[in-house]
Amino acid sequence: MIKHSTMLLPNNVRLVLSEDKSKNQTYAEISVLYGGMTEKYKYQEKKKKITPGLAHLMEHYLVEHNLYGNMFDYLKDQYVEFNATTNAKKTCFFINTVFDFERHLEELIKIVNVPTFDPDALEKTKKPIIEEIKRTADRPYVKFTKKMNDCTYHDCKFRETTGTIDDVKSIKIEELEEVHNLFYQTENQVIFIAGNFDSKKIIKKITEIYESINRKKYEYEILDKKETAKVRRKKGHVKDSKFDDLITISFKIDLKKLTPKERVKLTFYLSHFLSYNFNDSSKVYQELTKEKDTIYSLSTSTSFFIKDICFLDISMYGNNLKKFKRLVFDVIKNKYTDKELFDLWKKETLINVVVREGRCVSSGLAYLDNILTFDYLDVDKIGDIEKFSIEDFKSTLDKLDFSNYCIVSQTKK
Repeated sequence: MIKHSTMLLPNNVRLVLSEDKSKNQTYAEISVLYGGMTEKYKYQEKKKKITPGLAHLMEHYLVEHNLYGNMFDYLKDQYVEFNATTNAKKTCFFINTVFDFERHLEELIKIVNVPTFDPDALEKTKKPIIEEIKRTADRPYVKFTKKMNDCTYHDCKFRETTGTIDDVKSIKIEELEEVHNLFYQTENQVIFIAGNFDSKKIIKKITEIYESINRKKYEYEILDKKETAKVRRKKGHVKDSKFDDLITISFKIDLKKLTPKERVKLTFYLSHFLSYNFNDSSKVYQELTKEKDTIYSLSTSTSFFIKDICFLDISMYGNNLKKFKRLVFDVIKNKYTDKELFDLWKKETLINVVVREGRCVSSGLAYLDNILTFDYLDVDKIGDIEKFSIEDFKSTLDKLDFSNYCIVSQTKK
């Protein structure tokens, strides 16, 4: 039986716990709510800009140069899975182990909170990152992605998490240390633990670890503008002879009027909406393949990583923009669905939730995502899915404003 809970420690570290003593393994993840998109801040009456790529460089530096040396080397012979990631909004460090969990949890907390800053170590860290940036430049549709970001984001500047080679080379140890002091403070840390542990014991242990670290408090202010649900440009186009023609229609949907629970429910409903209307059996796809406007499957996605905004993308490989736009906006206007297929999707969703409830890490990560993304302090339950109806589906989608969108295309010529 999984027991989900969340609490705030006296130092403002948030704990999200999914306890299941029937398991052998225990998973722990520290999320620092600082990522590549954060750009401007004010500290000691001075306005400053963070060099692009610093969040990603920080992740590598903390992993490779800490109290224990390189964490990959340190943990590889101790049967501990370990990794770290950085995205636009946060940086995560995680372990998964069946042995000595409390000891390794303390190590995880300390590599995040007790860095050893050294200029030579920083220069050593930069080398593999520069190679990573070079490899990234070879990815398909790099120009297209940059144009998409340029058109989609209105008030904030979407920055590549890795930064450029010149960005990385310019970062000094003093900037790295100051950003760590400010943005890695305990108030920006969320610790998620799932698996075999005792909640009371682990809360006490984590509290003691942070008391022994005794981090200093710094006052600062983020100066970045809050992103709105408006796009910067309605249209964008790039030429690239290396890759196939591509069109993406990207919607920015304002969620301010929806409650946290309604936003969570929306993630399920949008999944059905996109799958039903744009899969290989859909009318849109059949219409596009009839005259070979595309020979590939359509692509759809949703993301909610900026507060109060849903990003919804619909893409096709091809160049018949007029036809694709007409078909997509017909779907957006009419919000087609089918009761029989809706009920089938609902049953499949119920099965997935039932299966997930037996997996503490999967269930716990869904719980964590609800908290961090939607401020919804609960996990999705079977009872919630059972209440889904086609009438509520239509009513929920009717609340959404699809008027803010941009269309970006890429052609070979």
